[in-house]
Amino acid sequence: GMSGGTATSGGGAPDLRALYVRHVPPSLSERACNELFEHYGATSVRFSTASRTHAVVSFAGAEAAACALPQLNRLQLHGKTLLADYYRPAAGAGEHDAASTAVTQPASSPEQPTAICPNLGINYPANPHLAYRYPPPNAVIVANIANAICSSPMLYTQVLNLMNKMNLPPPFGHHTPVHPILRGSVWPGSSESGESEHESESDGGQAEAPPAKKKKPLTAAETSKRLKREQERIKHAFLLEKKAKLQPEHATASSAPPPPPPPQQQPLPPPLTQTHIQANKLTAQEFATQFPTHQCGAPTSKLYIKNMVKKATALDLLLLFGGYFSSTEEAQQRLQITVLPRGKKATAFVTFPSAELATRALADSQGYRMHNHPLLIEFGKQAVAGAKL
Repeated sequence: GMSGGTATSGGGAPDLRALYVRHVPPSLSERACNELFEHYGATSVRFSTASRTHAVVSFAGAEAAACALPQLNRLQLHGKTLLADYYRPAAGAGEHDAASTAVTQPASSPEQPTAICPNLGINYPANPHLAYRYPPPNAVIVANIANAICSSPMLYTQVLNLMNKMNLPPPFGHHTPVHPILRGSVWPGSSESGESEHESESDGGQAEAPPAKKKKPLTAAETSKRLKREQERIKHAFLLEKKAKLQPEHATASSAPPPPPPPQQQPLPPPLTQTHIQANKLTAQEFATQFPTHQCGAPTSKLYIKNMVKKATALDLLLLFGGYFSSTEEAQQRLQITVLPRGKKATAFVTFPSAELATRALADSQGYRMHNHPLLIEFGKQAVAGAKL
């Protein structure tokens, strides 16, 4: 990898050894961008800190930059059109401090969304339209929440903080009026079933009930005892309901067919054989006639594959090169495959465990007709030693 620093183009004199590339697709990973620019001879890549769509691509010399400029400019990539020009450092910025030049974005530029948790591999932002739908509160839900608050001191503190932020009255002191949802349930301040606040009339119906006495506030122990009793009642009712649902199932268990086994993950298809590859590739004479100027380059462990149709996938390449390993699964673990759509066609990078294996794969697969289009394969350029990742 070669990225590092920040990128912007100012109004100074052009640097003939660097290109300023705009409209880099944000969906393309940094590693894929590095591999793409490396293929055109780049020695380092610096992305803008404010936008991943702008980059400064440096080359070893002015000749290499001039050669890459017409190839990168107007290049179709992931539905975007790259725009490339010579990099112009900001006025007053020297050659060595150009990388630290501040990037200025227009005020109307949208702010880049923040990933949920990059440390855990969650690199995508949260959905701004996501909303939770909870059931309406009832006595059971409120009792369960109260039990969770009593069991977790951290939750108790967070609830108090939330009440404070919402300017709700503090829950300390005397009991607040009981909400209608909690009336009829075992709750502090509510009337309990089986209890009466006044004496009933006598059998003769002549004596009137005395006025209801004002209840004293319950202590913390009494509140905890009532909550516990209510939870036991809820748990008992839940078990009875569950038992009633299970009984009919047991009665018909002997006649019911067994549940279908869970679907198993389909294994990968076997790789293509050399017999199939040789029968479906251009001969050496046909290849030389159709592509007389094609050069393979110096051998490396990375292959750069061109002339692929848009519908070609990484699985197609995995099956093509999987014959050099004991199974397709092993090839999937040891090969690094990156497919880059480019307009109506696509290109790809395939990294092998060694340069020897890559050389053998190039010789065997050069001109293979993948979806009736012969492949053009050449050696990719390795990352420059000492370049920053």
